[in-house]
Amino acid sequence: MQNAGIERRATITSVNYEINDDVEIFVENRFVNNKSIGRFAPAIGGFAFSSASSQNTTGQDALLFHRFVGHGTRDDSGASHEIDTTIGLRGSLFDSDINFEAYYRDYRMNAEDKGQNYILASIIEDLVANDLYNVGNPFDESNADAIALSRASTSRDISTVWEGFGISFDGALDIDIGGGAIGWAVGAESARESYADLYDSFREAGNVIGSAGNSSQGGRSRSAVFGEIQVPVLDNLVFNVAGRYDDYNDFGSEFSPQISGRWQPNEVFTLRASWGEGFKAPNLTDMWSLAAQDFEGVVDVVRCRAQGIADADCPQAQIETFTGGNPLLQAETTESWNIGVVLEPIDGLQLSMDWWNVELTEAVDSVDESDLLEMEILGGLPSGVFVNRGPTVNGIPGAITRCEGTGLAYPNCGLVNVNANIADREVEGVDLRARYEFDTDIGAFTVIGNWSNLRTYDEVLPVIGLTEQAGTSEFPENRANFTLRYGIENLTVSYIYSWIDSHEDITLDYEEWDTHDINVVWNSPWGSDVSVGVRNLTDEDPVIERNGGWNSTTSRHALELYSVAGRMYTASLRHSF
Repeated sequence: MQNAGIERRATITSVNYEINDDVEIFVENRFVNNKSIGRFAPAIGGFAFSSASSQNTTGQDALLFHRFVGHGTRDDSGASHEIDTTIGLRGSLFDSDINFEAYYRDYRMNAEDKGQNYILASIIEDLVANDLYNVGNPFDESNADAIALSRASTSRDISTVWEGFGISFDGALDIDIGGGAIGWAVGAESARESYADLYDSFREAGNVIGSAGNSSQGGRSRSAVFGEIQVPVLDNLVFNVAGRYDDYNDFGSEFSPQISGRWQPNEVFTLRASWGEGFKAPNLTDMWSLAAQDFEGVVDVVRCRAQGIADADCPQAQIETFTGGNPLLQAETTESWNIGVVLEPIDGLQLSMDWWNVELTEAVDSVDESDLLEMEILGGLPSGVFVNRGPTVNGIPGAITRCEGTGLAYPNCGLVNVNANIADREVEGVDLRARYEFDTDIGAFTVIGNWSNLRTYDEVLPVIGLTEQAGTSEFPENRANFTLRYGIENLTVSYIYSWIDSHEDITLDYEEWDTHDINVVWNSPWGSDVSVGVRNLTDEDPVIERNGGWNSTTSRHALELYSVAGRMYTASLRHSF
């Protein structure tokens, strides 16, 4: 059972004011307020079932999984506020041909989530052990006091602050090498950000059934300089060379170069190509999330193999494990290229094809505990990941240590399986696009078609090795969308069709999926734009995996591809002064 709703309010304000003929001041502001509610099935989870309870007929301590229907549905509510403001100056410098722009931006977000009717694990364990809660009949009237004592309310407070400023200049050098003047641009940026994601103390202690989470907080600052030149070698041949240097206070610096070119021998044919390197700084949450403790069932093949025990005969044990942030994370780096062709055979018709490739190295990911132990054998544990063991005796590695009751503390005990730079990926595809515009006596029409083919999605993980994912679950090979737009005077009507191809692998099988959207915009004579529309006109459900049906695992894959919102009606008003 699940019911949810969301209410969203937003305003966007943009103001420009000319100080003089050469300089203007601009202010942009965005405000968003979201409120949400959710009602979910009563909490379900496992807790220690003491042998002291007369309800435990096994005669020994056990783990009992129970649906707490007597406590009622879990009711959540949330609210968030975002304020994003930018103020700046732009124009030309000292009556010259040099343009400039300088800005300051301030972004702040605050959110809170509240939850009711969750369960305090430690309290319910004591109540059951003392036969004060009837697990066989949650609706038993005698459970009323126990329900009140074990009921938990949850809270979560989130805040983000981002402040930055930047300045850039551009112009042209009075040097003609055959195709015109050389264009240039340079600039610099600086920013700092901080965030806090604070959970209630009950969940931080892992003492809540029906919900989990751990607090995290962190911050960083960065600065960057960049530059670009455009070199028109010939009237129909242009090259661009650009570079950017970023320096972060927490993980270091990176330089990102790029080169591109465009050749247009005639009005019909254009050839374009680009190559570049880039990077993505690790997310603050991936770096600074507090460690979450768990006890996973792990087969310690390292010790078994050292003792000559086959993997199939190696026993499983509950090992203290930790997941969470890793302050030693480094940037994910990319190298990419693109080759494209554009054809314009007749007026109003444009056809294009782009063939692209992206190689990502040091991607942030995590692995299963079993794969982590295989990595330990190979001697290749990533930075920040540890398998803490006792002393080696007679060539046999010690058992994985525990923290509780030993005087040891994280990260010097247990199996530390935090986020790490471990994955390499290569993605390659082809994009086709067609656009045709034409006028008639009854209005103007625009037809747009896009088709994308995912040729390659290869991922390499330690131990696991190469996995080819294109065309498998989550990675359909083909996607397409079609847009038909009609305009007459101040009225524009748009129809959009979107399609995702079917895809499957050994265990999962998803059918193809499509949706229809309609939007109408009226540009009023007094400067207001009124828009109304409907998304997912036919109210298509997200695709459910055909072999296994719906469950929490397969629905995760579907939700990454398909909207669960169903049919949505939209309306907006935009006014320019």
